[in-house]
Amino acid sequence: MLHCLKSPPAWVFALVGLPVTFAGGGCAAHRQPDLERLQAMAAAPWRAKLAANAPATQQAQVLSWWRGLNDPIFADLATQALQGNLNLAQMRQRIVEARARRGVVNAERLPQIDSPTQYERAGSGPDSLSFAGPPPGIVKNLYATGVVANWEVDLWGRVQRLVDAADDQTRAAVDDYRDAAVSLLSELALAYIDVRTLHRRLDLVEQNVMLQRRTLELAESRYAAGNGPAIDVTQARRLLRQTQSRVPELRRARIVAENRVAILLGKRPADGVVPPGGMPQTPPPADMRVPADLITRRADVRRADWKYRAALAQVDAAEAERLPRLTVSGSFHLSAGRIGNLFDQAYVYSFGPQLTFPIFEGGRISANVRVHKSQAEQARLQLEQTLLTAIEEVENAATGYMHKREEADELEAASAAAESSAALAEQLYRSGLRDLTQSIDAQRQLVNIQDSLALTRQEVLGQAVQLYRALGGGWEMIGLNGEVIAPTTQPVQSAEATATPPEGAS
Repeated sequence: MLHCLKSPPAWVFALVGLPVTFAGGGCAAHRQPDLERLQAMAAAPWRAKLAANAPATQQAQVLSWWRGLNDPIFADLATQALQGNLNLAQMRQRIVEARARRGVVNAERLPQIDSPTQYERAGSGPDSLSFAGPPPGIVKNLYATGVVANWEVDLWGRVQRLVDAADDQTRAAVDDYRDAAVSLLSELALAYIDVRTLHRRLDLVEQNVMLQRRTLELAESRYAAGNGPAIDVTQARRLLRQTQSRVPELRRARIVAENRVAILLGKRPADGVVPPGGMPQTPPPADMRVPADLITRRADVRRADWKYRAALAQVDAAEAERLPRLTVSGSFHLSAGRIGNLFDQAYVYSFGPQLTFPIFEGGRISANVRVHKSQAEQARLQLEQTLLTAIEEVENAATGYMHKREEADELEAASAAAESSAALAEQLYRSGLRDLTQSIDAQRQLVNIQDSLALTRQEVLGQAVQLYRALGGGWEMIGLNGEVIAPTTQPVQSAEATATPPEGAS
């Protein structure tokens, strides 16, 4: 009887909703009752109730979250990144590799047929003595051809479980690609938001420079007319220079952000990678009433689940090595001293089954089983850790998004008040009712508040992107060749059905 690994905690399957099926091997009888219980838990009423709260439009929103930015320029950059990013291209090649490895493993289920063809010339000297080869002084030629076949009958499902493991590893490679694609879109969105924010901050600096130049000109004219002190001129000039000093650092940061966008697109850094445009809109927040259903869509959770299944299949295959192997082999050879006689009754054939019992392997099989059991336990723990990390990321991103929205609302009100205060202070200074100090202080505060507001809006957009990334949004829309699949409100099929395999895949 095969030994079975400890099943993962029930909450893993209740959350993932993808019960592990343990096909083949001797563990099926032991795992089946537990499997039925987990399937019942996955279909619990509370889960159906939560799913009912997620309308189809909400699901489509998560699928194509980057369209919620309402920015055609970014949508075009996203398509370019999916098709041109070099890291993503490597992930596609890993899918090709995984499918090829699956073909190597699957070949063990099929008969192996070889056709050896050979020519030999053998001879010995007149005084030689040998128990092999022709008699002394004789030279012989040998022409031979034939067919040799060998097939291991998979009595206990050992090879089938290896194929199952290879299939699961292939699915894990597909979800590796999906996870990398979602991460790529998130990084591209954050870099794009950085570029747009830096453009906005530079525009604000230019606006404030114009305002402060007007104030400096006013102070200079009043000083020239003898209606103002010289210190007003020096203070106004100092504030202007201080504001202008922000420009070089902002331009440097903008170039760095644009270079980052270029690299994510798979291009060399160059000017004009990001065309001129405005700030993207903040996409509406996802429906947080169904966190479990949304988290299960994360590609990294699915990948961890596939790897766990593959590890369990490897355990079953290792356990099956304790059982006898049935091999059917046969051969048919033609051999003769002259090539013209090969087909004149010069044949030798053999055929028959062979049953091999592993009696003493020096502990190799047991050690191999322990290795695979340990690997399966590691995969189970990794699955649990991935789920916990997913929950943490969703909670953190949702909390950060809500608080940043509140902070942005407060700063918008403060910015409007600062603009009014700066305009009023300038009017009072022009009328001579106040000195320049109050006007300069109001302008300085306006610059700081507007810059803080621009940064906070950037963080709001960034938190929204992180939230959709944490929810696993977007991977269903990305084909295996980097194409963007049209959004739909219908249940999304697996990538194997909706996407064309990458070039070179079987």
